[in-house]
Amino acid sequence: MIKNIIKKSLILMLTGLMFIITPVSAENVATTDAVQNLPVDTPLQTKQPMSRRELAMKFIIAMLAVGASSVMIYVLLSIYNRFIYGTPTAPDKRSEDDEYKTPNNMKDALDNFYKKTKW
Repeated sequence: MIKNIIKKSLILMLTGLMFIITPVSAENVATTDAVQNLPVDTPLQTKQPMSRRELAMKFIIAMLAVGASSVMIYVLLSIYNRFIYGTPTAPDKRSEDDEYKTPNNMKDALDNFYKKTKW
C-alpha cells in the first residue's frame, strides 16, 4: 500500500513538473535571437523530387533487407535450437489402459506417479 502511494505521488509530481516547465521552455524558444532575426523573404530550401523509379528501387532495397534479416534470424534460431535442445524425439507410447486407469489404493497411485514422472 505504501509503495502504491509513493508511485502515485511520484507520477503526480513528475506530471506537475512537466506542465510547469513546458511553458517556460516554449517562451525561451520563441524569444531567441535566431528566430527574431530571420529575414522574411528567404526562400525555403527543399530537396529535389525523386523519380518513381528511384523511389521504387529504394523500396525494393528496403524490402530485400527486411527479407534477408528475417531469413537470417530464422536460420540463427534454428541452429540455436538444434544445439540447445538437440533433435526432437518422439514421445514413448504408453498403453491406453494405464493412461486413464484410476488407481485402487495408495500403492497403485504412487507406482503410477513414479512411472509417469520417471523416478
